[in-house]
Amino acid sequence: MSSSKREVSVYKILKMIMVLSLALTVSCGGSGDSRKNKNANEGNGVRDPGQTQVMPVNWDSISNEFNPEIIEEEFSTTNLSFVKLGVIGISNEVNVSFSNKLSSIGKLKIYRVWNNSANFGQIELNTSFDKLQVENYTGNQPYRCTHVIRNRQLVSVDGGCNLFIEVILPTSSEIEVYSGDKLLSKRFFPMSFDKLIKEISSGFNNEKLEVVENFIASYRQTGKKLKLSSLELEEILKEFTFTNVDKFSALRKLHVHVIDRENLNKVIENTFSFSSDQEKARRIVGI
Repeated sequence: MSSSKREVSVYKILKMIMVLSLALTVSCGGSGDSRKNKNANEGNGVRDPGQTQVMPVNWDSISNEFNPEIIEEEFSTTNLSFVKLGVIGISNEVNVSFSNKLSSIGKLKIYRVWNNSANFGQIELNTSFDKLQVENYTGNQPYRCTHVIRNRQLVSVDGGCNLFIEVILPTSSEIEVYSGDKLLSKRFFPMSFDKLIKEISSGFNNEKLEVVENFIASYRQTGKKLKLSSLELEEILKEFTFTNVDKFSALRKLHVHVIDRENLNKVIENTFSFSSDQEKARRIVGI
């Protein structure tokens, strides 16, 4: 074989090796990223409403050294629609269950431990109209909690720690349970328009769009029909600080629920400044 032909053959072989190496690198990198993303989503506290929450520790195995105790309260569920938990140290550590042994009465159980010293403060249950607010006051001495859990075993505690809450409701009741603003139970009532406006009045446009999507989803989850007036649609769109893809997306998702569609053109003129944006908005709503 001539020298020039050998050089060409070697070049082709080296090129094939480089291509295969690059393919393997991309493949391995993609696999690694996939595993990383999967692991990042595990245990991130994201919870579907109505999902059973498991206590982070094996309660029966807690040493007496940590003074385990369960605080129990009862409350009337008559005409009750919402339970709002404001217990210090508790965010997502709540399980909501239903019992056919209960009738017009609900139960609240707070699982707590302490060591050295503790300030749990006072728990108050205040009912106003259709809402029960569970509030936790600690006064001048702040709540202090440090604890270590390994494999659901409580290893160490310093201070007083609220670990878990159980809310038990009558089987036939339709009551939503929240911890702060986080819904932890099945949804029974769609998001109100006032709450929608309150939540989208701050934040960036993409965050406002997420609230709009949650608003629509709340109707789908409860089987209720969403009906908006053109004035309500206009109020929502005006909360988007400038025109971009998120504002158009909000219009696309909401206009189908407007009951007085003859006013849509007026809404567009009042909420989109430029003629090109108005024309695009008209195409979205089909006018």
